[in-house]
Amino acid sequence: MFTSDSVAKVTDSAHALVSACLLGVSCRYDGLSKPLPAPKRLAAVGLIPVCPEVMAGFGVPRPAIERREDGRVVVCDTGEDVTERLEQAAYAIVELARAHGVTTAWLKEYSPSCGSTYLKRGGIALRGEGLATAVLRRHGITVLPADGPSSPLLSSLGGE
Repeated sequence: MFTSDSVAKVTDSAHALVSACLLGVSCRYDGLSKPLPAPKRLAAVGLIPVCPEVMAGFGVPRPAIERREDGRVVVCDTGEDVTERLEQAAYAIVELARAHGVTTAWLKEYSPSCGSTYLKRGGIALRGEGLATAVLRRHGITVLPADGPSSPLLSSLGGE
């Protein structure tokens, strides 16, 4: 479970990754962002923004992708398997975390890359984790939901 101490540790430290779209970077598949209520406050503490899909070279905007039940990641419209590209980006994020001594990541819930508790498949929210989250966790990085119903971060941030 997530406690107020774990939120304070991350928001008071420069030692965490965060999904770039949550800091207001327009890097989502639709070319938009999903900023948290206080993206400037989060950015000011020196969090390291990451976007696995951009790092995989998918571009912005890009076709939507989803993580299937078998763990593969595919482009929704075409069925193209992009799992390996996304895994390479996730491993690059692991290296970035190691280079900066990062052990925690706050990532975008429901994402096929970043979801830590939920993802969407066919537009339906389901329990599961994104591919980048799975790789980060396998390498000892704690991944927490920065948004969504499981996250204590939103209530701790307040407004701008």
